[in-house]
Amino acid sequence: MANTSPMSYQQLINAIQLQTLNDPTPPVVGSQEYNIYVGMIKTLAIPTWENERGVLWDELWVNQPNVYTIAATPSTQTAQITIPLPSDYKFMYGGTIWLTYPGSTNTSPNVRSFKLKKLNEMELNPRNNQPEFYVTGNPVSGYNLVLGWYPQAGGAEIGATISYRYYKFANVPDVTSTGALSNPNDVPEMADPNFIIYKVSAQVSANNFNTTLYQIMEDKANYSLLQMRLAQEMSGNFQDDYVRDVDGLLGYSSYLPNRYNSGFWTNNGTGYI
Repeated sequence: MANTSPMSYQQLINAIQLQTLNDPTPPVVGSQEYNIYVGMIKTLAIPTWENERGVLWDELWVNQPNVYTIAATPSTQTAQITIPLPSDYKFMYGGTIWLTYPGSTNTSPNVRSFKLKKLNEMELNPRNNQPEFYVTGNPVSGYNLVLGWYPQAGGAEIGATISYRYYKFANVPDVTSTGALSNPNDVPEMADPNFIIYKVSAQVSANNFNTTLYQIMEDKANYSLLQMRLAQEMSGNFQDDYVRDVDGLLGYSSYLPNRYNSGFWTNNGTGYI
């Protein structure tokens, strides 16, 4: 399966140099090879992984607990309350945010989820008096979470905290004005960083008209990507995925684990039925 050993960007660049030129000497910072490798990591390898069709990578989900506490709106305020979303925000998980109300605890939770409304639904709340939430913005200027009402003193939501989970853009390495890595010890987010080595090596080989090495590296890159997809989609280790259906069970027997006994699925057992 996919290799989960982290590799820094500098280690990746060194490995690309070895794969494409058979040279174990790291490329000099600012050299043509170095700049090409850094550029292809940023614009080819990571975007290819990030935008793999039909996959939402686990590595790109982010939890944002208790990011904002709702307070009463001053009577002089006329603009809707907007909460800036993170700069790497892509979209909201399930189109949902949740409020944790004052006094909520782990043993006695008081949490309510809200589905985000579409912008055209704002017209259905013309008085801005319904507790609704919207997302506005774009990738250039950034996104905001907008409250569709003006919270008033004494309202149920006063003191509640907003939490959400969002899908982010993948991180790419930061570079200086000269093209050098700002933080060469940073690591990419993907499970198998070998994909970066193979993908960049394949493209460099193609640019150098080395079709044989291109095909070898491209095949390895595709295999690495496939392995990451498989790891993403497989069930968790030791996941209990037995059929919870009386008709699908074997019947009662004192020699079988409880969950295989019909009594386990009735009110005489644990109350599942």
